[in-house]
Amino acid sequence: MHSIDITNHYMLVRINRPESKDEFKQMLLALKQYVKEDPHVVIYTLDTLKQTIIMGTGEQHLNEILDRLVHKFDLNIDAQRPEVLYKETFGEAVNSEGSFIRQASSIGRYGRCHLRIEPQARNAGYEFINHIHSEGILPYEYIPSIDDGVQCSMLDYIVSCFPIVDVKVTLFDGSHHPMDSSQMSYKIAASIAFRNGLKQSGFVILEPIVSVTFNGVADDVVILEQCLHSMKWRTERFQRETGLIDVITEISMREWLSAKEEIQSIIGQKYECHVELRYYDAIPEHLKEQIVKESSLRSASHTDLLYWERQSKENEEWYMNEFIDEFWEET
Repeated sequence: MHSIDITNHYMLVRINRPESKDEFKQMLLALKQYVKEDPHVVIYTLDTLKQTIIMGTGEQHLNEILDRLVHKFDLNIDAQRPEVLYKETFGEAVNSEGSFIRQASSIGRYGRCHLRIEPQARNAGYEFINHIHSEGILPYEYIPSIDDGVQCSMLDYIVSCFPIVDVKVTLFDGSHHPMDSSQMSYKIAASIAFRNGLKQSGFVILEPIVSVTFNGVADDVVILEQCLHSMKWRTERFQRETGLIDVITEISMREWLSAKEEIQSIIGQKYECHVELRYYDAIPEHLKEQIVKESSLRSASHTDLLYWERQSKENEEWYMNEFIDEFWEET
């Protein structure tokens, strides 16, 4: 699997289904080209609502993608407003087993692994450690498939509909069958172990905390600060040069999106706003149920637009057409 880093992603945008299959295909091809050029673009598809979801590194990044789809590729894009990208992580360390054992006529499937899964510090990312060093326990050829299965599970829908971040996974035990074991069996077994582990551990939903910097004329700063203080936001002032000032506040992206239009209507064109991701932190517990319920990623699946090309350059179009036909069907 292609390793995908979403550390700096904190917003998403949903695109409604185009009017025809051909337009949908052209959009996927355009997004595929964009993904090749910009590794920070991550794509999901939501079959229930027939939407394409783009994750990006902020509202400006997402607007640039949409603008390019419209003007460079001449596509008719029906996009919704950018939204907060929530993430999740494990609540505590757990040991979890995953087994995928099947027997159908003469063809068997066997994969079994034991994982220790631990939450890491914020923005520490993903770490995979192999503690099995005996081919008799588990042949080395299957270990990358276990890593792959875990990473696929982190990106796809798990429990609360958000991608999983900041975990350390240690492979410490497993078993194999001399005839029935396969790489796919261990990938599935690892996914099962990871999902079971999250259910045992409980999950923590994380939200982006951003700094919002207002650049403008010092004479108008009182109006701005009164507005921000009325929302109980703490601010800091930084004098830049004669007559100019920066006012900075640090808040959740959720709060900023809900208040942005009101603030801009009060300050008008007097200040420019710059938003920058600072870190992710746990959401208030009383909001957890509501945020899960309203998740835009509920039942969405990570869609690797380069997968078909990696599978077979000659058959790429056939794979894509199959995906489009399946996606287009009414559920």
